[in-house]
Amino acid sequence: MEISIVIPCFNEEEVLPLTVSRLKKALAEWTNDFEVIFIDDGSTDKTWELIKNYCKEDPRLKGVKFSRNFGQESAVVCGVELAKGEKVAIIDADLQDPPELLKQMVEEVNKGFDVVYGQRKFREGETFFKKFTANLFYKTMNFLSETKIPENASNFRVINNKARNAFLKVSDRNIFVRGVFSWIGFKQKPLIFDRPARAGGETKYPSLRMFKLALAGIILHSKSPLRFSLLLAIFLLISILIQVALSVFELIEIRSEIILIQALFFLNFIVLWLMGEYVGHILDQTLKRPFFLIDEVTDNLNKL
Repeated sequence: MEISIVIPCFNEEEVLPLTVSRLKKALAEWTNDFEVIFIDDGSTDKTWELIKNYCKEDPRLKGVKFSRNFGQESAVVCGVELAKGEKVAIIDADLQDPPELLKQMVEEVNKGFDVVYGQRKFREGETFFKKFTANLFYKTMNFLSETKIPENASNFRVINNKARNAFLKVSDRNIFVRGVFSWIGFKQKPLIFDRPARAGGETKYPSLRMFKLALAGIILHSKSPLRFSLLLAIFLLISILIQVALSVFELIEIRSEIILIQALFFLNFIVLWLMGEYVGHILDQTLKRPFFLIDEVTDNLNKL
């Protein structure tokens, strides 16, 4: 089989008919040797019923239903595990990743690249706050982390079997897909495109969820926050020395005890929070819970 297309889905009933139509039309222009694996990540609408109907109409379409919402990253892992194609594509269901680009991405993989990933140049339909926070995340991530992630990259990509096997060797419980693909290395190439607005429905990544994903990415790929307490301590020490020196020369009159106590409490809370996040991720690793649990699969797909 030439290619497997993995599509995580969460409450996508509004956009799924258009997604299937555009995807099949785009694929028909260059291959009939494909499979599409829909991963229903605990949808509460009619997404799963639609997936089952599409799979009955076309045996190349296959579906998996999670027992609950495990998150897009887990859905990607599931789809990549199940994929039988020589290449695997990961694409969102909301058509912000244009399926028409898959042909070009596959051609680049055929030229010798192991990973070809989509890199957004323009983000249509997103608020200033969303764009600002996304840019801030990439800047922060690449400043703190040993693993550099291309700015404005997404999970949208085509990979060969070498990259697929390397990806599946990673056992991070709170996996951050973009970070892992950057971490595995190999020959990678971006495909720059203008990202359109969602074709329908609402974003599945509100601000809080985006913050949690960003935090997980930084923690899983950087040890720098663990050293944050040392930098804060040095900064606080310098500040105290400056204030003491100024008071000795009677340039200022300070009552430092209150400010100092407040500063120490603030620093303690920051350090405890960072340590707690790392301890939490260590706990997740030691529990070794599965990435996902499958509730149901379509008839043309054997259960894991």
